[in-house]
Amino acid sequence: MSQIEAGLKRGNNLDLLRLLAALSVLVGHSWPLTGTPGDPLFRLVGYYSGNVGLAVFFVLSGLLVARSVENHSTGSYLMRRCLRILPALAAVLTFEIFVVGPIFYDGPVHEYFARSPWTRYYNLLLFGMTFNLKGVFEGNPLPGVNGSAWTLAVEATFYLMLPILAFLGLLTRRATLCLFLAFSAGYASCRLAGYDFHRAGPVLLQGVALHPFLKWGSYFALGTAFWAWRDRVRFEPGIALCCLLILLFCRRMPGAEWALLPFGGYVIIYAGLACGQLVKAYDRLGDLSYGLYIYAWPIQQWIVAVTGNAVGPWTLTAITVPVVGMLAFASWHLLERPALSLARGRVRPDRGAGATGVGTSGAQA
Repeated sequence: MSQIEAGLKRGNNLDLLRLLAALSVLVGHSWPLTGTPGDPLFRLVGYYSGNVGLAVFFVLSGLLVARSVENHSTGSYLMRRCLRILPALAAVLTFEIFVVGPIFYDGPVHEYFARSPWTRYYNLLLFGMTFNLKGVFEGNPLPGVNGSAWTLAVEATFYLMLPILAFLGLLTRRATLCLFLAFSAGYASCRLAGYDFHRAGPVLLQGVALHPFLKWGSYFALGTAFWAWRDRVRFEPGIALCCLLILLFCRRMPGAEWALLPFGGYVIIYAGLACGQLVKAYDRLGDLSYGLYIYAWPIQQWIVAVTGNAVGPWTLTAITVPVVGMLAFASWHLLERPALSLARGRVRPDRGAGATGVGTSGAQA
């Protein structure tokens, strides 16, 4: 049995690692949401908080979703993905439409509802999502009711790609390595062409532009390749330490983010699966990362609006974390875990025993 498979069967750090990734994204958003330049993690280690958090999500998602594709029928796999994402997303949309919107709309409430805000439920389709409610939070430094949700369409695209690749026999070692290299080369070309987060390039699918597709596809494909090569890859503390040192050495160099791909990917999987369980008590809380990820932005915007943007980014973070933590706890125990239990009870895996793709990523799985 490979180290990856053994790590998935015993106690591991996946829930904790995803929680830290969601917190990294939350902290990174506190700066632009308060109109404050800079990023604390970038000043400390040379990598942006949001990039680090999303790198963790997409690498782990690529690995664990590839495992799920391999061990379940296509119908079972797709049902699990839907039950992982949609119940909690429906809850946060309801919160935004019927709580956040009426409170912060810059006009009378009857006018707000006359605008049919419930059309935001179309976001449950994942593609072509909207991130604003007209007249809500428009006076904040960075408008938008939930800007974090843009990653869901990108992730869903990869979810749909994997069964197709499996059907075509392209989840082999050689094919996944070629896939990773193709995404990486495409992303490099994309950057040379001048595309970035703000200039995202041509739209491939509704809500999925070229730049994020290639960038985060590189991380997702890396995780998929790790799963395909699981019998050949060895995870050792010395190698993980060398990868960390390389990351630190490259942090101020041009194109430092490229070190996050191979070296950061190794460290992510080592920390999640191969170094033993660090905090056993955390398992009692559950996987709070997805709830933390999808509720953080609207709560941060709420705080900024109530205070008239009188809070700084660290104060905003300190207030947001306990509030969103309670919402994430409720989301996991009342919605997400019951939905996953339904998936295990109603949808039977028919290729392999005991494998589940649940909880693959706090923003997506």
